[in-house]
Amino acid sequence: TNLSKDRSVRVREAVACNPGTPSPVIDELADASNEVVRSAAASNLNAPLETLRRLRYDRSEMVRESLAGNPSTPADLLATLAKSLSSRVVETALRNPNISKEMLDEYGRSEDERERFAVADNTRVPKALLSKLAADHVALVRMGVARNKQTPASLLNQLAQDPDDEVRCRVAWNPQTPLPTLEKLISDKDEYVRAAVASSPLMRPALLEMLAQDSEPVVLESVAGHPNTTL
Repeated sequence: TNLSKDRSVRVREAVACNPGTPSPVIDELADASNEVVRSAAASNLNAPLETLRRLRYDRSEMVRESLAGNPSTPADLLATLAKSLSSRVVETALRNPNISKEMLDEYGRSEDERERFAVADNTRVPKALLSKLAADHVALVRMGVARNKQTPASLLNQLAQDPDDEVRCRVAWNPQTPLPTLEKLISDKDEYVRAAVASSPLMRPALLEMLAQDSEPVVLESVAGHPNTTL
């Protein structure tokens, strides 16, 4: 059966985003009348480069956002999408690991805090720029640095002392945060930060026992669900 021509939009969408779908079929579905199907084609890792280039002109914001988020979208195309009038498309492009360091540096200085946040979220952002963004005056931007899995331990330790509770929460949730930094956060004033610490896979039984003395249910729930907790 030719599923790419099925009457169901959901079926055609599934074909369009399937990495095993032949290139000519993806290309054909990229011209579908339904934006959901075109969006799926735009997100396909194996979409032909010519197809991706054509989709940058698509009238649908959904399609262009999917294109901006595709790890196969090349840097020059991402540079074009980053100039879009759609903030969603711009921010998605800035999070794409293929975007150039020049673009990250440019948007890391943007006056738009959402754009700086997207740059801080990118796992390929240069360390020097990450360090600068870790000192940003907007907490949202610092949150991006705190949750970035490429943020060095020294910066995570710095952000563990951030005045914003949400930033410290992101530090506690970051799998790259070292144990000594997590230990400092065990006594954090915010219960959600302590709960995030209690959910870390690095927590040892002795540390979980300390957290089990907490008075806040949200912390105790994290302790109770941790595989290292002695019940």
